[in-house]
Amino acid sequence: SKTNVDVNFQMEIANWSDYVLQGSLPACIIPHSNGIGIEAGAITYDHSSIINAPNMEFPEGYAGDTSEMFSGFYLKNFKLTLPDQLRSYADTSKTIQVVAENLIIDEYGITGKIHADNVLNYPKGNIGNLGASIDTVSVSLSSSVLTEAVMLGKITLPLSTSDDGSNAINYSAIFSSGNPDPNNPHSSSITFALKPNKDITSKFLGEGKVQIDQTSSLNLVLSKSNSNKRQIKLDIDLNGKLYYPTGKIIDPGSSIPLDLDLSCNFEHLGMSYDKTAQESFTFNTGHWSFASPQKKL
Repeated sequence: SKTNVDVNFQMEIANWSDYVLQGSLPACIIPHSNGIGIEAGAITYDHSSIINAPNMEFPEGYAGDTSEMFSGFYLKNFKLTLPDQLRSYADTSKTIQVVAENLIIDEYGITGKIHADNVLNYPKGNIGNLGASIDTVSVSLSSSVLTEAVMLGKITLPLSTSDDGSNAINYSAIFSSGNPDPNNPHSSSITFALKPNKDITSKFLGEGKVQIDQTSSLNLVLSKSNSNKRQIKLDIDLNGKLYYPTGKIIDPGSSIPLDLDLSCNFEHLGMSYDKTAQESFTFNTGHWSFASPQKKL
């Protein structure tokens, strides 16, 4: 049944020009919004030069006065939940949520951290034409200047397929502030750090297991041409190990496994995808070293 929501406010007044007004909003659904939910733990307007709001935490990088002289709007925590129809995760608790923490709005601008969770489930995201998820996007602002932008999720490497979620690689991506292409002012760069938590299976390499080292990297540059067409430059550099647990290679064109063990280490196994003027894909074999004993056939 529908119920009204109580918004609680309290006010501390030294005089009419020196006061702190604070309120809170419990979790609720906005009427006629198809299920948009909001929740605010502490909403404060500080117009006092002698006290601050209780339990106030100034965000990292705040350039203003952190003493009792602070004056401005302070949001301890705030959560916006989008309608369930936009959820792409099977888990019904993983709705899209936008959260703000220790957010300040004052004469210097906006300072604080904002992050969105459960944005897009694997492999429905498209990152450089690779199947991916976007689990979290986080941005930090200092005086209305973007100081950090990070994205977390899972991504499919060209060595595997996106039809099996167990082959997805965890990543963290940092949005670069500079322009990677001086010839295109609309370009932006995203650098991915690959964080594999387990080995992946590669059909391309005869169902071999690929162990990817933390030193591997993925760099993606996204831009738009003068005709507003999306352009992609993707570079992948992999270090790691290839091994076959059964000592056999699975030939995709045959039902009989090959008694061939090609377990080895590799460095700088590279792949480049360029979709700018023309679409191209290049493969760098890198450096391979086979472990003893000698391979058998």
